[in-house]
Amino acid sequence: AGDVVYVDAGNYIAGAPAISIGQKVSGGNGVFVTIQGSTNPAAPTVFQAPSVTAPSVFMLDYADTVRLKDLTLRGADAGVFAFQAIGCEFDGLRIENNRSCGVRLQKSEDMRLARSVLWNNGTATGGVAVALSESAIAIENCVLWGSKNSVSIEASSLTATNNVLDASSADGRVYSFAVNASAEYNYHGDYNDFVRRNGALIAEQMLVVGGNNFYSELPTWSGLNGSDRHSMTLDPDFANTVNGDFHPKSVGGRYLSASGLWTNDATLSPLVDAGSSDWPVGSEPA
Repeated sequence: AGDVVYVDAGNYIAGAPAISIGQKVSGGNGVFVTIQGSTNPAAPTVFQAPSVTAPSVFMLDYADTVRLKDLTLRGADAGVFAFQAIGCEFDGLRIENNRSCGVRLQKSEDMRLARSVLWNNGTATGGVAVALSESAIAIENCVLWGSKNSVSIEASSLTATNNVLDASSADGRVYSFAVNASAEYNYHGDYNDFVRRNGALIAEQMLVVGGNNFYSELPTWSGLNGSDRHSMTLDPDFANTVNGDFHPKSVGGRYLSASGLWTNDATLSPLVDAGSSDWPVGSEPA
């Protein structure tokens, strides 16, 4: 096992400057250096930037095999910025209320975002949950909600599985592919729920000439790249998106992490039992 830095529950000011992790404190050969926060939802580990002018809360600069786990990052321009990083993971994060984006990757490879909530990253007129530039990432079991676009892709590749991906506004896109990225060849995904609010689309492929290609419906999108055969475009029926509670509703019972109690909902979220049957369920969080 690699080194683990435990950060106790509490609120910490970070982002001016960012918490920087580079080569000297990296892992390697599949062995992670982990920054581990609190696993108690009622007492989280929160890193708050002093202002949205702060570039990022965390900066991974040439980092190798670093894992950020069970942390809340908020209030900067970006929650995490990774440059020339490789093999890093963001697991169990809550990245919210950052001005431009939740996660920004530049020239970073073999990255993974898992079991995380990216909420309200951006402004009323712009913003993206995950911004990729010359990078590659797998997004798994996440909720990306409240940004104009979920993922922007520039000269990058994206794999997305078992996620809820939201886009809002008439010019909002779940996926926005730049002219130097291909929606046909640089994307693979399945078992996702695409939430299109206020006229948003699943994807837009920007073109050099001749206008752009727009994908508003799943059959057309799946026909392009063969992905998302088991995905849907349904209201996920979350507990309370306004207040950031993204637990799926359940008539059989849902755990309230804040109070430690259980409740039964009048409706059943279409997300329940809708994920890939090939994925293990034993380690699912409450």
